[in-house]
Amino acid sequence: MVNCQAFLEKMVDWDKDQRFMAASDLCTEIVNSNTPLEQSIQKRVCLAFLKQLEDASIDVQGNAVKCIAKIVCKFQEAQVGDVLAKLSELILDPDKKEVRDIYATCLKGLVSEVQPALSTTVVTNVMPKMIKGITEGEPQMKEECCGVSVDVLKRFGDNQHWWTDGSQEKMCNSLLELVCSSEVRASLRKKAVVCIGSLSAVLADDVLDKLVGRLLEKFQQASDGANSEKQSVIQCVGLVGRHAGHRIGGHLNRLAPLLIDLCKKYCSEDVSMEGPTDLQNEVVEISLHALESFVLHCSAQLETFLPQIVELVSTLLSFDPNVYSVDGDDEEFDDDDGDFDDDGLAEDEDDDSSWKVRRGALRVLVALVRSYPGHAKDLFEKFVPQLVDRFREREETVQLDVFNSFSELVRASVLYSDAAMKGETEETVLGPRAPSRKERPAAASIVAVIPQVVTALLKQLKDDKNKRGVGKGKASVGALSILKNLALALPHQLEPHLPSLAPALVDAVKDSKGASAVRLDSLAIFHLLVSTYSDPSLHANLAPDVMPCMVDAAGDSYYKTSAMAIRLYGAFVWALRPNLSMGLQPGGPAYESLLISVLASLKVKLEAAEV
Repeated sequence: MVNCQAFLEKMVDWDKDQRFMAASDLCTEIVNSNTPLEQSIQKRVCLAFLKQLEDASIDVQGNAVKCIAKIVCKFQEAQVGDVLAKLSELILDPDKKEVRDIYATCLKGLVSEVQPALSTTVVTNVMPKMIKGITEGEPQMKEECCGVSVDVLKRFGDNQHWWTDGSQEKMCNSLLELVCSSEVRASLRKKAVVCIGSLSAVLADDVLDKLVGRLLEKFQQASDGANSEKQSVIQCVGLVGRHAGHRIGGHLNRLAPLLIDLCKKYCSEDVSMEGPTDLQNEVVEISLHALESFVLHCSAQLETFLPQIVELVSTLLSFDPNVYSVDGDDEEFDDDDGDFDDDGLAEDEDDDSSWKVRRGALRVLVALVRSYPGHAKDLFEKFVPQLVDRFREREETVQLDVFNSFSELVRASVLYSDAAMKGETEETVLGPRAPSRKERPAAASIVAVIPQVVTALLKQLKDDKNKRGVGKGKASVGALSILKNLALALPHQLEPHLPSLAPALVDAVKDSKGASAVRLDSLAIFHLLVSTYSDPSLHANLAPDVMPCMVDAAGDSYYKTSAMAIRLYGAFVWALRPNLSMGLQPGGPAYESLLISVLASLKVKLEAAEV
C-alpha cells in the first residue's frame, strides 16, 4: 500500500485528531484494497492499532477497537492468531487494569468478525488464557474473561481443540465457585451464570452430568430462605436446560420436584399482610423460567410431572397477594381501614413485585401449549376461562402478556392449510374466499367463551380510549390482537358478534391521532370477517357505517392503512353481492366515494414518483 507508511507515522502524532483520522483512513484503505498486505506490514499495522488501545484519548481507543475488528479479515491466519494471543495476554496483565475492558471489547469484536475457517486459531489462542483468568484472576479480570468466553463459546465452542487436559471440567468448577459464592459481586455472578449456560451446550456428556449433579447439590445445600445464592443456582439450572436441551432429561426426576416445591412454598407461605418479599418473588420467577425451559426442550422426560406443573401454573396465574376480594368477582372489601386504598390494594402497591410471578406463570403456560399438543383439550378447558378472567390484570405489562397468551391458545385451536399459512385465497362460486381451517377439539373451549371475551375486550377498548398520557393505546393493541386472531382462526364463531364490535372498530379507524397499529388491526378484523362471511345480510346492514371509514382510511398517508382499506373494499363487494345475478346491496353509493378516494391517492403517489 502506497500510503501505509504515512498513515503509520501519523498514528503516533501528538495531535489526537491526527491519530484518529490516520487510523480511520488506514482502516479504510486496507478494507477496500484488493492487494494483500505483506506479512511485515501486517505486523506493523497490528502493533500500531494495539498501541492505540492504550491511547490517552478515549475516542482514539474506541476507534482502534472498531478498526481492528474490520481489518482482521485481511490478515493471514498466523497474524490473526498473534493478535488474538496478544489481546488475551493484555486482558490477563495485572498492570493493564484501566484499559482491560477496552482489550476485552476489542477481542470480542475480533471473535465476531473472524472467519469460521479460523475457529481452531481462535480457541487455541483465546480459551486457555480465558480459563486461566477465570480460575486465577482478580474479580474484574474474571468478569471480562467470562464475557469473552461466552462470545467464543457461542461461535466456536464445538471446536474440540480446546477440550484438552480436563479444561472443560476445570472451567466448570471455577465458574460454579463464582456462581455459588456469597462473597462474589452480583455482576460477576451473573456473567458466570451466562458463561455456564453457553458452556453447557458444548460440554461432553460425562462433564455435563457432573455439572448438573453439582448444581443439584448446591440447590439442596442452599439455605431455606430466598437469597442471591439460591437465585443464581436456579438461574444457572434454567440456562443449562435451555442450552443443553434433552441431554439433561435424566436429571429432571430430581430437578422438577425441587422447583415445583420451591414455587409452592414461597407462594403459599403465611406472610401476614406484608406479602412475599421481592427476593422471594424473583426466586419464584426464575424457577418458572427454568420450568419453561424444561417444558420446551425436555417435554418427553417432563411429562410425568405435567399434572403438578398445570396445577402450579393455575395457582400462580392469579397470584396477587395485594388484592383482597370476596370471591372471583372484582368486589373488594369496602371498609374504612387506612391500610387499603379505594381499589382494595395495599398502600405499597407500587413496591409490589408479585406481577413477576404471574408473568412467569404465563410463559410456562404458553410453553405447555406448544410442547404438549396431545393434551391441548385438557389444557384449554383448564386455562381458557382463567385467562379470560385475567383480562382485568392491573399490571399493564402482565395484561399484555395475558392477551398474547390467549392469542397463542387461539392460534393453537385450529389447523391451517398450506394456502392459509401463505395468506392465499381460494376461488369459489362466491368469489375469493379465505381457505378453510380445521378446528381441533380444544377449540370448543375457545368458542364457549367468545361472548365473554367480546364483552371484556370492548370494555378494555373503551377504558383505553379514555386513558391519557403514557401507555395510551397499548392495551388496545393487545385487545385487537386477540380479536384479529379469533377472526383468523374462528371467523364464523366471531361473526355474529360483529354488530357489537363494529362501533368500537369504526371509532378506532376514525381516530387519526391513535396508534397506527390500532387502526390497521381494526381494518384487518373487518377484512378477515368479511372475506369469510357466512351471513351476507349482516355485512349489508353494517355497510352504511363501515363504508365511510373505509373511504377515509383509503386516503390515509400511511401506506399499510391505505392498502388494507382497499383490500377491505374488495372483500366487501362480494359480501354485498353474494349472488352474482343480484345487484349490489345497500352501501352502493359509498363505492363511488371510495373509488374517487383511491384514484386521488394513486394520482398523488404517481406524481410523487414522477411517473
